[in-house]
Amino acid sequence: MILGTFYKQPAESLDYDVDFSEFLTDGDTLVSSGNPPVPSPLSVAVTPTGLTLGPTFVIDSGTTIKQWLSGGTDGLKYKITLTATSNAGRIKQVEFVVRVKDY
Repeated sequence: MILGTFYKQPAESLDYDVDFSEFLTDGDTLVSSGNPPVPSPLSVAVTPTGLTLGPTFVIDSGTTIKQWLSGGTDGLKYKITLTATSNAGRIKQVEFVVRVKDY
């Protein structure tokens, strides 16, 4: 599922929140054993390389992932893929695009 496109400047360090609550049943939450570090049931990938991944947190009572991103090269677009596992065994993968633009 593609969530959308966001813009940032190369010098910015910004956080992006992804809400997984619509994919979870009542009482189910995302797997997390402490923030940071993030446990293996949560993975983050960036394509192409060059955008720096900061801390990843599970927030909002276990339904939302907060991902920090910094850097990047002016003019490039990066695809961020978040894969999360819930305590009930659901696995959901979402993606969003970050375009880096130096204004």
